[in-house]
Amino acid sequence: MKPRIPTWTSVMLMVLIASFLMLALTSVTSAEVTELTVTPEVVLQGETLSVSGKASPGEEVWLNSSFEISIPVSDGEYLGEFNGIDIPKGEKKFSVTAENIKNIRLSIYPVFWQTIEYPLDGPLNATNGTATITVSFPADYYSITIDIYGEKDIKVYGDAAEDATHVNLKTEMSIKVTADADGYFELDISTKGVPSGEFLISAGEIEKTVRIFMNGDVNADGVVDSYDCVYIARWIAGIPGYDLEEKVAEVSVDGIVDAYDCVYLSRHIAGIPGYEELK
Repeated sequence: MKPRIPTWTSVMLMVLIASFLMLALTSVTSAEVTELTVTPEVVLQGETLSVSGKASPGEEVWLNSSFEISIPVSDGEYLGEFNGIDIPKGEKKFSVTAENIKNIRLSIYPVFWQTIEYPLDGPLNATNGTATITVSFPADYYSITIDIYGEKDIKVYGDAAEDATHVNLKTEMSIKVTADADGYFELDISTKGVPSGEFLISAGEIEKTVRIFMNGDVNADGVVDSYDCVYIARWIAGIPGYDLEEKVAEVSVDGIVDAYDCVYLSRHIAGIPGYEELK
């Protein structure tokens, strides 16, 4: 019997299966980094961060980004959705760790025009309520190098632990860059798909914190509603305890935060035509 030659689709799937076999979070080390700059420090969801720094000339540097989020449990199950996550080309590792769970599964779409779920035979069982899935690319198979990049929709889901009301998720992505002849490195990182809150960027021993906001969510409670209008009004009035990021509140984009931003946001919340999008 002649050996079976794998089809292109089967090769793709086998590459993905092989790359997903790393089930423990891999510690990524980096060259000695002496400088790290991340701008801006406050961003609206979807904006791009500029990351740069200094290391030894020609050194390979791992840039790490991570965020944590708490997901509510419904009927004993949890689901985290991160749509439009921008995965860059090149060598990278992506991992997700879930706490307070019985099991975990991860899906990525699109991958070769379809959804890939891991593990293929069902959810991965947790140990002491915690489980980690790690994906590493590019991967080599049958002398073919496969990379996954571009905007992807990622879902993390499974059964929560008994009596759990929330599941804690931590996602990490590590991307390898190479410093130039002067030791300078840089990378743009999109925040599309990243939830609001703290977004950590690190290289070597240096760590920077970026704050991500939903546009118009001035009180940072995860929703844009009438409370944000009230919050802006109280900030304008100078009431103590109502500090805000002007970039988030300036939804009318006329250069200042004033009463018109309250009006604009109110009309947006009410669904008035012409105010569907916050600027």
